[in-house]
Amino acid sequence: TRRALQLAESAARTYPDMAYIHAGDACRVAGMSREAIAYYEKVLTVPATGKTKERVERYHQRARANIDGIRIFDMLDVRRVPDGTYQGVSPSYAGDLRVRVVIQGGRIVSVEVTDHKDKQFYSALTDTPRQIVEKQGIKGVDAVTGATITSEAIINAVARALASGVR
Repeated sequence: TRRALQLAESAARTYPDMAYIHAGDACRVAGMSREAIAYYEKVLTVPATGKTKERVERYHQRARANIDGIRIFDMLDVRRVPDGTYQGVSPSYAGDLRVRVVIQGGRIVSVEVTDHKDKQFYSALTDTPRQIVEKQGIKGVDAVTGATITSEAIINAVARALASGVR
């Protein structure tokens, strides 16, 4: 993680939006929530203008969704979510991604992607939900190589689903 952050800081001189989003992702996977949020907030300070406007706007959208997802999971105690089935949605690469999350006995028993438009998602649709169930949260959930945005969307949609169940 330390080396990834060094590389990101170096790359930020040329591509700050991309560098900071990747630094935030590295911190998130390492369970460093505060640091991840700080990097995602740096993404939001990059102006969306000129030739890079669309790309930067997409990174802004990802950064906001990731900040929300982290904050929800950091505050959320899954054991307080009543048994039931919950739906969540989050922006993904090609549009909104939707999930269904089942809670029983204070545990996440299943996560299923119910709708998405992403074309190159590799195994993210099964691997990321499996990791969330195994870890009972998002700390240490690795994004699928080549499908980072899809993996993040799944994590963020699960966070939103579970937040809707907390009373």
